[in-house]
Amino acid sequence: MKLKNLIGIVPLFCIFFFATQPCRAGTNAAAFLNIGVGARALGMGGAFTAVSDDATAAYWNPAGLGTSDKIALTTMIQSLASSQWDGIEDITPKYQFLSILLPADKIGLRTIGGSFAISWIHCGLNNIPYTWMDTSGEIIRDTLSDRENAYLISYGRPLGSGNFLVGGNFKLITQKFTKVKDASAIGYGLDAGLIYSLDQDLKLGLLLQNEIKLKWDNGHKDKSPLKIKVGTSYKFLKKKLTSIIGLMDLIQTQKQPLCTHLGAEFNYLLPSSKISLLSLRAGIDELALENRYGNISDINNHINWTIGTGAKVNILEHSFQIDYAFGSYRLGNKHRISLIIEFF
Repeated sequence: MKLKNLIGIVPLFCIFFFATQPCRAGTNAAAFLNIGVGARALGMGGAFTAVSDDATAAYWNPAGLGTSDKIALTTMIQSLASSQWDGIEDITPKYQFLSILLPADKIGLRTIGGSFAISWIHCGLNNIPYTWMDTSGEIIRDTLSDRENAYLISYGRPLGSGNFLVGGNFKLITQKFTKVKDASAIGYGLDAGLIYSLDQDLKLGLLLQNEIKLKWDNGHKDKSPLKIKVGTSYKFLKKKLTSIIGLMDLIQTQKQPLCTHLGAEFNYLLPSSKISLLSLRAGIDELALENRYGNISDINNHINWTIGTGAKVNILEHSFQIDYAFGSYRLGNKHRISLIIEFF
């Protein structure tokens, strides 16, 4: 990729990623994977490592897939609000998630146990102004697109009595700038996770994420840092029809300060109604706990608050979970809507 071919791309590319992700996410390979999936988890500040008890576990902690016994289809869309940024209103950002969860016994693999998931995450920008110089020295003004995709194959299962859940996934990542020579890349990454239930109320979670290595057509290589997530969840209130869950994740990223994500969820059961569950959620999406690298003020200068709500509806023997999350981020508010359909 020649430097002159990047005139007009880099500033917009950086603005987009810093605006759409919690702090520092735009500095590493496959940074779009830090955005997160599922409005339920995102409404709780992304503190989901120890819970991961729905179809989005393929992303947050694949060990959680071990609790699933129903085929499920999950999708999410997110507004990235380029219209809020002066001068780039015509750029159309996209962020999409789609996943199918397949319990092993539903696909003829009863002896294996657990569940598989196949997921797709897409992040892209269209109509990016692209200015370059041809061989005659003439300045050409055009537009291009940035397309980033991640394809995940995940598996999780219980061990022993079921208090332990283990899982992992393989991620294939692709990125391409259209109309730019040697501007395509491919890479991969691996996750491994576990969840341990001390009792019905208290859970602990662990997720290990190795480096994502991205290789470009011109031979250049990018990689993301190693990351460890430790999470806990606890039911503070547990009554017949109501419950309150508190969640906390500690995240240690290589060469970055220790950070935390905090969240809470209030659930109200309606067993005699087609709407079987109503939920309210709130959280803090990343807060630095130390100043080891001297950037705690940059990280905590604008706390990313999140809130959300959700409902589970039973129709024709199928379960539909609809969730919404709102996030107040540094360069613009974010709205997320997700749908999980469980087939009994």
